Amino acid sequence: EYSQKNAIDKQCTIISAEVFNKRSGTGGLSTSSTELKIRTQECGTVYVSKVLSPSPAGSWEEMAAELDGYRGEQVVLVFPPFQLPAEGDAVDGYGYRL
Repeated sequence: EYSQKNAIDKQCTIISAEVFNKRSGTGGLSTSSTELKIRTQECGTVYVSKVLSPSPAGSWEEMAAELDGYRGEQVVLVFPPFQLPAEGDAVDGYGYRL
Protein backbone atom coordinates (compact mmCIF):
# COMPACT_ATOMS: atom_id res chain seq x y z
CA GLU A 1 0.00 0.00 0.00
CA TYR A 2 1.47 3.31 -1.06
CA SER A 3 0.99 6.36 1.07
CA GLN A 4 -0.13 9.56 -0.51
CA LYS A 5 2.70 11.58 1.04
CA ASN A 6 5.18 9.80 -1.24
CA ALA A 7 3.18 10.70 -4.33
CA ILE A 8 4.60 13.25 -6.74
CA ASP A 9 2.59 16.27 -7.82
CA LYS A 10 3.22 17.55 -11.32
CA GLN A 11 1.60 20.43 -13.18
CA CYS A 12 0.21 19.23 -16.50
CA THR A 13 -1.78 21.12 -19.11
CA ILE A 14 -4.97 19.25 -19.95
CA ILE A 15 -5.65 18.41 -23.60
CA SER A 16 -8.63 16.16 -22.94
CA ALA A 17 -10.03 13.72 -20.43
CA GLU A 18 -12.34 10.79 -20.98
CA VAL A 19 -13.50 7.55 -19.45
CA PHE A 20 -11.56 4.63 -20.87
CA ASN A 21 -12.88 1.09 -20.62
CA LYS A 22 -10.01 -1.33 -20.80
CA ARG A 23 -10.91 -4.85 -21.82
CA SER A 24 -8.54 -7.73 -21.49
CA GLY A 25 -8.69 -11.48 -21.79
CA THR A 26 -10.05 -13.89 -24.36
CA GLY A 27 -13.16 -16.00 -24.62
CA GLY A 28 -15.36 -16.05 -21.56
CA LEU A 29 -12.58 -14.89 -19.27
CA SER A 30 -12.60 -11.28 -20.38
CA THR A 31 -12.45 -8.63 -17.71
CA SER A 32 -13.05 -4.94 -18.11
CA SER A 33 -11.81 -2.16 -15.92
CA THR A 34 -12.65 1.50 -16.05
CA GLU A 35 -9.93 4.12 -16.07
CA LEU A 36 -9.61 7.83 -16.49
CA LYS A 37 -7.62 8.66 -19.64
CA ILE A 38 -6.05 12.11 -19.38
CA ARG A 39 -4.13 13.54 -22.33
CA THR A 40 -1.71 16.29 -21.31
CA GLN A 41 0.93 18.44 -22.94
CA GLU A 42 3.79 17.92 -20.47
CA CYS A 43 3.00 14.53 -18.98
CA GLY A 44 1.92 12.44 -21.94
CA THR A 45 -1.18 10.28 -21.59
CA VAL A 46 -2.02 9.42 -18.01
CA TYR A 47 -4.26 6.51 -17.06
CA VAL A 48 -5.80 6.62 -13.60
CA SER A 49 -7.27 3.30 -12.50
CA LYS A 50 -7.34 3.94 -8.77
CA VAL A 51 -7.74 7.25 -7.02
CA LEU A 52 -6.11 8.16 -3.75
CA SER A 53 -8.56 9.36 -1.17
CA PRO A 54 -9.99 11.83 -0.74
CA SER A 55 -11.27 11.41 -4.23
CA PRO A 56 -11.88 14.67 -6.12
CA ALA A 57 -15.19 13.45 -7.52
CA GLY A 58 -17.59 10.56 -7.29
CA SER A 59 -17.68 8.58 -10.50
CA TRP A 60 -15.20 8.20 -13.36
CA GLU A 61 -17.68 10.05 -15.59
CA GLU A 62 -17.81 13.00 -13.18
CA MET A 63 -14.04 13.15 -12.95
CA ALA A 64 -13.62 13.00 -16.73
CA ALA A 65 -16.20 15.75 -17.25
CA GLU A 66 -14.62 17.90 -14.54
CA LEU A 67 -11.10 17.53 -15.92
CA ASP A 68 -12.26 17.98 -19.50
CA GLY A 69 -13.54 21.39 -18.43
CA TYR A 70 -9.95 22.40 -17.72
CA ARG A 71 -8.72 22.03 -21.31
CA GLY A 72 -5.78 24.33 -21.95
CA GLU A 73 -5.29 24.91 -18.23
CA GLN A 74 -2.80 23.41 -15.83
CA VAL A 75 -4.02 20.90 -13.28
CA VAL A 76 -1.90 19.12 -10.69
CA LEU A 77 -1.77 15.42 -11.49
CA VAL A 78 -0.58 12.97 -8.86
CA PHE A 79 1.87 10.21 -9.75
CA PRO A 80 3.35 7.25 -7.90
CA PRO A 81 6.80 8.08 -6.53
CA PHE A 82 8.53 5.51 -8.73
CA GLN A 83 6.98 6.49 -12.05
CA LEU A 84 7.51 9.99 -13.30
CA PRO A 85 6.07 10.63 -16.75
CA ALA A 86 8.29 11.26 -19.73
CA GLU A 87 6.89 13.24 -22.61
CA GLY A 88 4.81 11.13 -24.95
CA ASP A 89 4.62 8.18 -22.62
CA ALA A 90 1.53 6.58 -21.19
CA VAL A 91 1.85 6.32 -17.43
CA ASP A 92 -0.28 5.34 -14.50
CA GLY A 93 -1.34 8.14 -12.19
CA TYR A 94 -3.13 8.41 -8.88
CA GLY A 95 -5.51 11.21 -9.81
CA TYR A 96 -5.49 14.97 -9.63
CA ARG A 97 -5.88 17.93 -7.32
CA LEU A 98 -7.87 20.99 -8.26
